[in-house]
Amino acid sequence: MSFRSKLLSCLSFCLAAALTQPAAATSHRGQIALTFDDLPGIMLSDNSNDIAHFNRALVNGLKRHRVPATGFIVAGKLEDLDQRRMRHALSLWVHAGFTLGNHTYSHESPSRIPVDEYNADILKGQTLLCSLTRCSPRAPLWFRHPYLETGATLADAQKVDQFLTDHRYRTAPVTLVSQDWVFSETYDDALARHDAAEASHIRQSYLTYTATMVTWYRASAQSVFGRDIPLVALLHASKLNADSIGDLLAIYRRAGLRTVPLAKAMRDPAYKTPDTYASAKGMDWIGRWSLQLGRPLAPGYVDPPEDIAATYRKIDSD
Repeated sequence: MSFRSKLLSCLSFCLAAALTQPAAATSHRGQIALTFDDLPGIMLSDNSNDIAHFNRALVNGLKRHRVPATGFIVAGKLEDLDQRRMRHALSLWVHAGFTLGNHTYSHESPSRIPVDEYNADILKGQTLLCSLTRCSPRAPLWFRHPYLETGATLADAQKVDQFLTDHRYRTAPVTLVSQDWVFSETYDDALARHDAAEASHIRQSYLTYTATMVTWYRASAQSVFGRDIPLVALLHASKLNADSIGDLLAIYRRAGLRTVPLAKAMRDPAYKTPDTYASAKGMDWIGRWSLQLGRPLAPGYVDPPEDIAATYRKIDSD
């Protein structure tokens, strides 16, 4: 099962775990940290020129709006691309002052390969990260689990956690998922077919869905913690996000969310909540904490529009 299918399943599981009581109203002030997975990027065609172009556009958009961001590299992606161009694309993030983290070398998970192999894959991915960022032996590094899978059993999850601690990594949780990959791949497909009307429809649907998910995750945080918490948004480096970054930021502003660095968002006490979730299925941290604390998620979760999801299922080959 692909990352996208697994996370769709996990989100449905989270919703089933929620009670149907009304959630407390969210406040008008909040924070959001933007994180971008799968650098140098996701797209249907693995075209190095296109990936380099949308990385530049995305970085320039973030810089123009003075927004902090963290990107997570899948080093093995460079194997099938123009490595020189991809290293240059990644260096744009560094030169712009953004933080880069490790997303493993192969984008595998401890649910599908032995934990020792998974840990070795983390270190393999670190090689490219440190060649770009000149990792300080004293500074912590950021890590994002592929598929949001942290271990099929609690023992496996604890073993990975200890490995990350021993190698000075901090895990970057996720507390806002807008399923951008569903929209990104269908957007790429529409552009490849030169269907500008469909591409515009997909982009607008993505923005509408993102606004809905911002509301739902904030309401779920209120239900679980009784207050707003800083959100950590899971996005991907993609042409869709490069073309939409200004509109995405406008959605966050209208929701009363101010963009902050990942490290600042994680200073909130909510992020110290123990994580004892263990399963072959990944799950965002709002869902994990809902189960851990025995408090419901908000009602009203919705899936992406079926017309777009159906197209995605046809073209996805991950």
